[in-house]
Amino acid sequence: MERRIRNNRASSDQWDAATEFVITGEGPPVVVLNNPLGMGEFEPHLDTITRINAGILERRVTSAMQAWRQRALTGGLPQKDAEGNDIDWASVFEPAPGALWDIPAGIELWESDATDIRPLLEGVKDDLRELSEMSATPFPALLPGSQNQSATGSAAMKEALILKARDRLDVVDTGLSAIISKALRIEGFETEETISLSWEPPDHVSLSEKYDAAVKAKGAGESWKSIARNILGYSPEQIEQDALDLADEQLMSFVDNANARV
Repeated sequence: MERRIRNNRASSDQWDAATEFVITGEGPPVVVLNNPLGMGEFEPHLDTITRINAGILERRVTSAMQAWRQRALTGGLPQKDAEGNDIDWASVFEPAPGALWDIPAGIELWESDATDIRPLLEGVKDDLRELSEMSATPFPALLPGSQNQSATGSAAMKEALILKARDRLDVVDTGLSAIISKALRIEGFETEETISLSWEPPDHVSLSEKYDAAVKAKGAGESWKSIARNILGYSPEQIEQDALDLADEQLMSFVDNANARV
């Protein structure tokens, strides 16, 4: 499959037909979306993800192994009983919930300390921070409950995420436009017009900010349709319906004024 960097394509143009039946005469109506660099979303970060998974595995193994602490007896135990039989100390000191051991005088029991797994946890968090920065993914999305990110760092991460979303919209826009065109041809509609799609901006803007910008744009002489499309984010259907609603309001206002004069 051919992949081109920063040049979005609708397909690879290398389809091999399995049969002689062709729907549109130009190959299967399938669209391939090529990500930037021709790689999957997290493919450039597989080394970091592998390191994170390895750290999680090591922590789980360490925690599981510590459920059975190493124990030792110091002082020397007799190997035979009073009758000269071998003593199986492993069965005598078999660990079990609620078990009591009768240890001979002078024998001390030693037990290993638990390994501190906090450095392992911190190591995984550091790897997640690196993955967050490299993939332009907000850190709280990778580590829920994280509250230690500064306001400046959070704003920078949000900006990076918005830029990545815009970049992915360019890829998806090309593919969806192509598949809609193919679908129209399958249904028998031939058109030479370019298909354009409308997307909601990836960055969140409040209604008050939108209308404030709309007022300023109107004062600068921009048309209402341009304001509705580019600032308020109206779809073509919404703009058309708004024009009809405005015409209805003007007609009703005219009728009311005429009735008032009568």
